[in-house]
Amino acid sequence: MKKTFYLTFGQKYPWRNGWVEVCAESYMQAMEFVRSVFDNQWSNLYSEETFDKTLYPAGKLGETIK
Repeated sequence: MKKTFYLTFGQKYPWRNGWVEVCAESYMQAMEFVRSVFDNQWSNLYSEETFDKTLYPAGKLGETIK
């Protein structure tokens, strides 16, 4: 079953106030997807249970990575 993960960016990136959704079978698969798109240009990858959308006022950025 696929789960949604949330990718965020550090303060040095222009996308710091939003997140990118990642749909994957596991955290490890989500990491693979993120690295294939962003290499190491990101900050954190959260599970649905640990992510707080209220901290990111720009909301969802772009398309969901699958």
